[in-house]
Amino acid sequence: MIPVAINQDLFMFYLPTSVDSIPNELLKRGCNKYNGRSIHAFHFPQQEIVTSNGFDFAKNTFIYLQRNNLHTANRDKFLTKYSRRISKKGELDPHVQDALKSCILNCPVAPRKVKKLL
Repeated sequence: MIPVAINQDLFMFYLPTSVDSIPNELLKRGCNKYNGRSIHAFHFPQQEIVTSNGFDFAKNTFIYLQRNNLHTANRDKFLTKYSRRISKKGELDPHVQDALKSCILNCPVAPRKVKKLL
């Protein structure tokens, strides 16, 4: 899961995948739009450091910005419920987090309520 802080009490998160649905000639780091198939995704290239403590993904990793892949949660309730099942890999690098937020804000399929919160 990749969380994006909205404020101290609330965050939203996306579930990442290594499934690549974007043609190689259109693939780039960060925000990707493939209008031919209405795909909007954020790409984390393999072995590129994305957190403040040096974490990287072993494979190309994607967050598809469709509505059904977006989840919001109260931070305290979420951590109380799932703290034993998750292992934190670090905080997203501020530049990566800003790029991800920008991608969400410019994504036509991201829910309006999420855009307002960002």
